[in-house]
Amino acid sequence: ITRGEALQIPLHVEWLQGAKAKNLKYDVKGTFVATPTEFKGYETYTFDNPAQTYSTEESQLITGQTDANGDALVQARLQVGEGAPGMLLGSLTTKVYEESGDFSIDAARLLYSPYRQYVGIHSPQKGENALPTDKEVIYHLVSLDSQGKTIANTTINVSIYKLDWYWWWNGDANALARYVSNTYNRPIKQFTLKTDAQGKTT
Repeated sequence: ITRGEALQIPLHVEWLQGAKAKNLKYDVKGTFVATPTEFKGYETYTFDNPAQTYSTEESQLITGQTDANGDALVQARLQVGEGAPGMLLGSLTTKVYEESGDFSIDAARLLYSPYRQYVGIHSPQKGENALPTDKEVIYHLVSLDSQGKTIANTTINVSIYKLDWYWWWNGDANALARYVSNTYNRPIKQFTLKTDAQGKTT
C-alpha cells in the first residue's frame, strides 16, 4: 500500500454459527513501525535513509457499519509515514461491536510505502575494510518505484559528507541524523546524476 493511495477493502462479518452479522458498527486502525526497505534483485543496495529516524505512528480511526449481509467496504486514504527512512510495516486492527458492547477483533499485517520512488546505493566496500582515499571508487545507484520496478531518467541529487566519528557516538543510532541536520556541517561535494533506461547510474 502506498501513502495517499485510495483504498477499498472488503469486510465481511458473521456470527459463530454462520448467521449474517448485520448492522454492526466496526472500526479500523493502523499502527506503523519502520522496517528495512528491500527489493528483490537489489539485496546488495541500501534504500533506507540513515539520516532519518521514525517512531511508531497510528493512522486515523476509520468507522462504519455492516449492511444487511454483514458486508462493508472500508474506504481509506492513509497519510502516515512522512519523513520515514523507508518502508513501514503496518498492522491493521479491526473491531466489530455487538449490541451489548462486546467486540470481536482481527488484525492483518501489510507493507506500507510512504514514497512512490526510492533510490538505492551499492557500496564497493567489503565488510569493515576501509576504502582507499587515493583511488577512484565507484558506487552504483538505482531508482525504483514502490513495487520494485526500475524508473528511467530519474534525476538524483548527490551530497557527499565528511563525518568525524568519535567513540561515544558509536552506540547512538540517531547520531547521523543529528550530524547531517546540524547547520555548521556542510557537504564537501554536491552534484546531479540521471539514471539510464534501466534506472541505473554510477
